[in-house]
Order: sequence, then structure tokens, then C-alpha cells
Amino acid sequence: MTQLKKRTLVDVEAPNASTGIINGRSSNILNWDDVRFPWAYPKYKRMLGNFWTPFEINMSKDIKQFSMLTEKEKDAFLKIIGLLALLDSIQTDYAAKLPIISPTPA
Repeated sequence: MTQLKKRTLVDVEAPNASTGIINGRSSNILNWDDVRFPWAYPKYKRMLGNFWTPFEINMSKDIKQFSMLTEKEKDAFLKIIGLLALLDSIQTDYAAKLPIISPTPA
């Protein structure tokens, strides 16, 4: 099994473009104008459009409407929102750790 190497914050001797996804070398400088795959940045921008935060979406009416739901609807809502919160926490943790081992954080 390949041992994953921890990356340094900046490697001035390595190329900007990574030499490999796992254990490759990279300067860790991300330049969106110099990407190996030209389709990646537009796709990244499109994916950002699918992301929302509570600051962008006003959910104050949801709070008021919760008391008007049936018990089954409340149960379903709480289970779904709990699942989504769990997914967000796992993805956030994964996204934070990936750059430690991957020279291609993009």
C-alpha cells in the first residue's frame, strides 16, 4: 500500500501543475488561468451555482410553518435535515483534509 505523504505549504522547487494526484509534487500555487484541463474551471463555477448558504436563502418562514406540520411531516423534516447536516459535515471535513495529501486541490 502506498504511504500518503503530507504536503508542505509551499514548495518553490516544484512545478505549479501537479505531477500526480496522489503523492505528486506541486508548488501549491493555484492559478486558474493555467489549468491542465480547460473544462475543469467552468465546471467548478457551475457547481458553485448549485451551492447555497442559509445567508442567501431566507428560511424564517420555515421556522413559523414548522409548528403547523403534522407529526409525520415534522418527523420526516427532522430526519431529512439531519441527514443533510451530516452530509455537509462529512464533506466539509473531507474537503479540509484533501489538500494535505493531494497536490491538485482543484
